[in-house]
Amino acid sequence: RLLTAPSGWRLARSATGSSHDRRMGRIIAVLRERYRETLRIAELAQLAHMSESSLHQHFKAVTAMTPLQYQKRLRLLEARRLLMSGSVDAATAAH
Repeated sequence: RLLTAPSGWRLARSATGSSHDRRMGRIIAVLRERYRETLRIAELAQLAHMSESSLHQHFKAVTAMTPLQYQKRLRLLEARRLLMSGSVDAATAAH
């Protein structure tokens, strides 16, 4: 069922796993662990053993967004989680 969805090709691609896909998985893990930090594309590219332009190209092929857009999405999801839990106000969640 997941494979027949419009973005099912991404799941299939990640299951077969090329070298670039594994590198992007590593970068995604770093972004998830360190979403609160200011990360430089050069640092991420170095972690993936790629040039910055190659990182952008392959990351966008896997996630349909740039690394910085992905990080912003993670931050927004965390802020939403905090707001929905009711433990913080909007200003605190935004910070």
